[in-house]
Amino acid sequence: MLNTKQLLQLVVDKPNRSTCDLRFLSHIWEAFLRWCAAQFDAKVGIRVLGMGEFALRKDRLGDMEFVNPMFVMDEGYARSFGLHDRRPKTQSADGESIDVDMLAIASITTDLLGEVVTKEFVEAALADVFERIGLVCGDPDTYGIVTVDFGFAKLFCENKSLEFTFGGAPGKAAGAPPGSFGGDGTFASAMAASSTSSMASGVSKPPPLQIAEHSLRGRVRVGERVGEPPPPFALSFEFVSLLPSSPSGGIPPGSPDGLPPSPERLRAKARS
Repeated sequence: MLNTKQLLQLVVDKPNRSTCDLRFLSHIWEAFLRWCAAQFDAKVGIRVLGMGEFALRKDRLGDMEFVNPMFVMDEGYARSFGLHDRRPKTQSADGESIDVDMLAIASITTDLLGEVVTKEFVEAALADVFERIGLVCGDPDTYGIVTVDFGFAKLFCENKSLEFTFGGAPGKAAGAPPGSFGGDGTFASAMAASSTSSMASGVSKPPPLQIAEHSLRGRVRVGERVGEPPPPFALSFEFVSLLPSSPSGGIPPGSPDGLPPSPERLRAKARS
């Protein structure tokens, strides 16, 4: 399996056009992702260095309309590396698409690094990255599954079958109507899933109270939960009687004032 960091390391180890170390290349890649994210925020498609096009399309679900991203692989790129699109696109792109602005990415890279980076330097580095993506995706025996993080999307390639997923929803099919720009309510869905999970495997209703009673002059009743540990943050009380038991369960004998004897009276009576 090959990830983004390993991909960039391969470019540094075996460059074709570029001459930069991993630190520079990582910042160039980060600048590229930031620029792409800004275009997607503005709902503008991107033509990516011969690899293909990140485009936008309109989907409808009833009366609702969603603007979703999609990736259309360039036929020449696919032929060069023996690749195919895992989910061939039948929809047409909606809106404009632009080429990658190398000058803007060079400016972002300069800000990130604190060192001047030229347009030509950036162009050579990104060209090597996208060429390397084609090479590793076209060689599954050596590299296996390839995953590359594009920030706004994730590339996944297995057995030369390539696709991009958008929006970070695992298992979500590409082209599903609720997309990155449609407001699919993923936060609400996550909260609902969390609530369902808690109900299914978490907290259940406490068992019914079983009452253990102790009567004092028919007015005192103490209840406790029997055979079940108390739930979190619950208080449990234990009633310990100091009164001697009476066969009839009423007031013990030897109480001249009609009240139960106090502990002091009991001890004095025991001494006598």
